[in-house]
Amino acid sequence: MGEALDAYQHAFRTRIAPAVGYDGRYFLYLELDSGNEHLIDIHVRRGDDEFCARQDRDLPLQDDDVVVLMAFMAC
Repeated sequence: MGEALDAYQHAFRTRIAPAVGYDGRYFLYLELDSGNEHLIDIHVRRGDDEFCARQDRDLPLQDDDVVVLMAFMAC
């Protein structure tokens, strides 16, 4: 997943970093051009399933996986 996040950050001029104090679940999403910062949750859709990726940048992705960045929500 780390490679996918790195590619996203490069393509959209953002920085995505683990958020401190949320039990390893959420990320801070910084828009580099505006400086706006958001708390986001990252999930992976795999087939008919969806799961919280937590802060695991080493999570192996499968070819058909979809990485979903969304506004903060409890999972």
